[in-house]
Amino acid sequence: MKKKWWIMGMLVVMLGSFGFLSLTGCASHAGTGALAGSGLGALTGQIIGKDTTSTLIGAGIGAGTGYVIGRQSDKKRAAEQKVKATYAPLGGTRWQVVSIKPSNKVPKFTSKVVEFRNNGHVVSTTIYPDKSRDVSTENYRVMGSTLIVNRKGYIINYKFSINGNTMVARADKVVVNLRRLK
Repeated sequence: MKKKWWIMGMLVVMLGSFGFLSLTGCASHAGTGALAGSGLGALTGQIIGKDTTSTLIGAGIGAGTGYVIGRQSDKKRAAEQKVKATYAPLGGTRWQVVSIKPSNKVPKFTSKVVEFRNNGHVVSTTIYPDKSRDVSTENYRVMGSTLIVNRKGYIINYKFSINGNTMVARADKVVVNLRRLK
């Protein structure tokens, strides 16, 4: 009879802990996983072994397993946030170059489209007056209002601003005006 009350008491404590956890949560998935895993592990250990040692072993294994699973989720979430922070607000957008001043800084073109991809690549497609086409890929990242574009051998820091569907980028006495396509 005493053992039955002990098991019932343990269930009440664990259910109360889960209720508290659902109301407050943990700061990380790793913490939540460790807490939930320890409770489930303790319950499983008690059911299987029917003694305190089994309960403690189950709690330890459950906490460790829950922590590892939650930590992987935290790492994935951090990587996703880093990508958004590094490429935002340009990632996934396309722009038409309206003008480059002074114009003698680049060869004459009839069309230039710049696509900022979410993987850190910026692809520029230029069509020249003779109808030839050039597609170049560079790396980019955004730090505040600075657009950093680089490829082996060079790096350019543009100060940029976006106002609605227009963007102005300035670097080394060059001003590029762009219009958003997407």
